[in-house]
Amino acid sequence: MIKISQIFQLVVFLFCLVAPLGSLFFYMEEKPWGNIPLPDSIVDQEDLELGNYHLLKSFLFSTKFRESLLSNSLKHSFLKRKAFHLKHELLYKYSSVDHERIRSGKDGYLFLKDQFKSRHCGEMPNSYLGLESVGFLLDWAEVLGFQLKIVVPPNKGSLHIEKLSSYADSTIDCYTEIGEKVRDAASKFYPDRITFHHGLMEKLKVHSIPPYTKLDTHWTNLAGYLSLLDINDQFPEIAEIPSLSRMKDRKADMGNLMLMLNKTIPEQFPTNDALKRFENTPFADENWMVMHDSFYAKIKSYVLKNFPESLMIPYSKLEKHESDFKNYDNFFFSIVERNFPNFLHREVIARGSFFSHLENVAMQLSNKCKFSLEVDSFDGENGIYAYDLQRLDSGEFKRAGAFAGILLKGKNLAEYNCVEFDIEVPRPTKLEFRYLPNISKAYYSKPKFRLKHLVKKLDKGSNRISIVLPRLSELKMDVLGQGNFELGSFSLGKLPS
Repeated sequence: MIKISQIFQLVVFLFCLVAPLGSLFFYMEEKPWGNIPLPDSIVDQEDLELGNYHLLKSFLFSTKFRESLLSNSLKHSFLKRKAFHLKHELLYKYSSVDHERIRSGKDGYLFLKDQFKSRHCGEMPNSYLGLESVGFLLDWAEVLGFQLKIVVPPNKGSLHIEKLSSYADSTIDCYTEIGEKVRDAASKFYPDRITFHHGLMEKLKVHSIPPYTKLDTHWTNLAGYLSLLDINDQFPEIAEIPSLSRMKDRKADMGNLMLMLNKTIPEQFPTNDALKRFENTPFADENWMVMHDSFYAKIKSYVLKNFPESLMIPYSKLEKHESDFKNYDNFFFSIVERNFPNFLHREVIARGSFFSHLENVAMQLSNKCKFSLEVDSFDGENGIYAYDLQRLDSGEFKRAGAFAGILLKGKNLAEYNCVEFDIEVPRPTKLEFRYLPNISKAYYSKPKFRLKHLVKKLDKGSNRISIVLPRLSELKMDVLGQGNFELGSFSLGKLPS
């Protein structure tokens, strides 16, 4: 049934089509009743003051006004939505969809394009750097006394490679290789703190329990529910799963919301009895801040049952909850495979409020450090070097290369996690901390300090640096800028057990 609003939109649309003929009729050179002057602008000031009929006429037959009205009416009209819907209905049924963000696969499967952009061959080095950044985050959080866990739901494309069409052929080898290497490295070095749900979803797929529907980019409600049981070490026997699920028709995110296909799809949901398994979870007695993307947003009600004392925050709203970080000691991240690790590095670590919170805690905790190793020389004694630096007779350091800084490298330094020193610089500059997590050894035969993990501003003159960091056996501190600088007292220490 046509609504009144739709009739109004149709009238506006027809008016915008007919108005040009009307404007010719009103403004033609010779008219039976004489010339009516065209206003100099869309709204004449005199017309505005007098409120005469020129004002109305100026709007109705203004090209600018008419184009704006037509553009906006089309942009929001049911006609456009109907045309968009019909186009993709026909493409989906008889051809293939090539939407701005979606591509068709085989057998009616739809796939989000983003996952292939983040897994092309040129992304391999960036994924390695992202893993180093995540490694630093996990190591640092542990030293600071925080419990931090990361879960990674799989891409639909990596789980259903057999359903991808030929458009993915040019990227599929690297797409698969990057995913496998990232999973292998992270699982090897952080098996208790990074959980990949790829294996779990493969297991469901093999036993004809679909973790994804054809028209969704997110996992099913049942698959999301089972992923929570998995991190609880409460995953049921495969034969038991059918008794925990029920079918329900719903609209799909890619099919209905993005392509406006008029389809509902059957999806598996956990039963009410199945949800009772959240009553005694290992997270029940701890307060957790759960930072998440749309995968956990879809199963939010289950997450809140599994983490009853939690605060759930989407990544887009982290900055608004900066004041809440101090209330939590346990942090949980959910991030889909196509965004791991690079999104986590870029948005949460490199410039996020959560990372700033860790930095503030690290500086405050340094007051509790017991400093026991006083450093007098930087010639390699005790594993501490002046790197690309020349020490002058005055005691100042002069840059002798592009990567000038202080290098801490040696197994004897692994027991230390506190560093404190004075540094005097001739002008405002920055101090960069570059850490080498063990995870970097998974893919580099000779790991290098490629990534700056922490940056401190230095004011002109004397600066006091005191901070808690992960083990100091592989750390480089680069002093940026020009001119010589001077180091005062330099000490290493430990946090009390």
